[in-house]
Amino acid sequence: MQIPSSWELIVGSLITLGFGLKLVEVALSTRWVIRHGEVFASELSELKRTWRTSIPDTAAFHALCRLHRRPVQLEEWPVARFLRLAPAVFQRPLVDYVYRFPTLLLLEATFLCLAESEILLAIGIALMLAGLWLEAVHILANRLILGQLDHAYWRTVVVRVWPYTMIQPGELFPSRRRVVRKFVELFGWLLILTLIGYTSIYVALVRTGIGAFEGIRRNVYGIADAFYFSVITLATVGYGDVYPGPEATIARLIVASEVIVGFALIVILLTSFTMTIDEPGDS
Repeated sequence: MQIPSSWELIVGSLITLGFGLKLVEVALSTRWVIRHGEVFASELSELKRTWRTSIPDTAAFHALCRLHRRPVQLEEWPVARFLRLAPAVFQRPLVDYVYRFPTLLLLEATFLCLAESEILLAIGIALMLAGLWLEAVHILANRLILGQLDHAYWRTVVVRVWPYTMIQPGELFPSRRRVVRKFVELFGWLLILTLIGYTSIYVALVRTGIGAFEGIRRNVYGIADAFYFSVITLATVGYGDVYPGPEATIARLIVASEVIVGFALIVILLTSFTMTIDEPGDS
C-alpha cells in the first residue's frame, strides 16, 4: 500500500475535511426538512399570502425561523461562523465561493483524478458517493416537502427580507418563467455534478490498479473514457465497450448506484415539473 506524499496528505486532508463538514451540513439540513419542513412550509405559506398585498413583515419572518430553528443565512452554520474568523479579505471568498457544495465536490473530484495513495483514494471515493447521494436526497426532500418554498425560493426570501430593506407587495412572488428557469438551473447543476463525481470515482478506481474496469485507459485519456462511461451509465444505455472487471465487485456496486441515481434524477425532474405546473407563480 502506497504511503501518501506530503502534498497529497496536506491537500487531501484539507479538501476531505471541508467536503466532509459540508456533507454534515447537508445531512442536517435534510433532517430538518424531513422533521420540520411540512409545518414550516405551511406557516410560511400563510405568511407569504400577506406579502401579496402588504409590505413583508420581517419580524414575523425571523420569528418563524427561530421557532423552527431554521438557519436563515449561510453564515449561521457553525463552519461558516468559524470561517468568519479569518481575515476580512478572505472571508467573502471562503464563505460565498469556496465553502459551497459544488466547489468542494469539484475540488474532491480533481483530487481523486490526481492522487496516488490508495488510502486517500478510498476515503475520497466514499465521501464522493455520500455527497452525491446526500445532495440528491436533499433536493428531492426539499421539492416533495417544501414544494415551491424550497431552496431556490428560500434564497430569494433571504436576500430580500434578511437585510430589513423596504420590499414592495408582491415582490417575492416569482413568475412561472423564473420558477422554471431556476428549476432547470438546479436540475442541470445536479446532473453535471453527478457526472463529474462518478467520473472521478471511476478514474480513482482505475488508478488503484485492481482491474476495476475494462476499456478505461490508465493515462490522461482515461478521464475522457471514464466520463463517457459515466454518461452512458447515467443514461442507462450501456454499449458494452466499457464495463467493470469480472472480479471488481466494488466497481459493479458503484456502477449500479449511478444507474439508481439516474432513475432518481428522473423522479426529481418529473416531480419538480409537476409542482411547477400545479403551483405556478405570477404570470
